[in-house]
Amino acid sequence: MRRDRNPWILFLILLFGAISGSAVGQILSRYVPLLGASVGGGLEPPITLNLVVLSITFGVRFVANVGTALGVMLAIMLYSGRR
Repeated sequence: MRRDRNPWILFLILLFGAISGSAVGQILSRYVPLLGASVGGGLEPPITLNLVVLSITFGVRFVANVGTALGVMLAIMLYSGRR
């Protein structure tokens, strides 16, 4: 029998895997330079909506390195093995 899985749990596990993988990648990039290689994207420059009394700025930036990818893969394996 298959249990339904909560998508928020998956999101939180993936987020934790990405953050911890990025941190480990940055720390270990001093010893293994490949872990420091990163790719980024997003809104450059951020978009600003000026409504005279209110100014709202929208911006998103995503930077991933090899450690991020490894952290996300580990998180997926942990999530799929969790029953």
